[in-house]
Amino acid sequence: MALKIGNDYLVWVAAPGGTPTYAVFAGQQDGSIGGTVSMTDASHKTSGGYALKVPGLTDSPIDLSFVAELPDTGGYTVVETAFKNKTQVLVQVRKDGTSGAADDAIFACSMWVGELSVNFATNGVVGGSVKFEPAAAPTIPLTLV
Repeated sequence: MALKIGNDYLVWVAAPGGTPTYAVFAGQQDGSIGGTVSMTDASHKTSGGYALKVPGLTDSPIDLSFVAELPDTGGYTVVETAFKNKTQVLVQVRKDGTSGAADDAIFACSMWVGELSVNFATNGVVGGSVKFEPAAAPTIPLTLV
């Protein structure tokens, strides 16, 4: 059995338009990508008193915590600009750390920056969190293989 280590998975971002140039979001700490399917009630008068469900829409947000790593190599700037301008950002989750190539993407999607917060800790590093929300269907659905 082989275990996967989370350190090898990084979020890469690019501004949309033209040929995107992806940059790693530097200073990443913990991250998670979810998949939640809303369930729709399909019960009817003859369903025997049982609540029947059918799958509906899928939500796949990405939550990421970070520490500010300067100088910025492009990733944070792309995210901050998209947040301020309410524009989309192209997001890929790649395996193989900072050497991850586009072929290493396990998830890719055009996303909104739904939340961006920065924490100025007393006697600590500047850090924060960002939440990406899907703007379109993923071009690469989440897969760990």
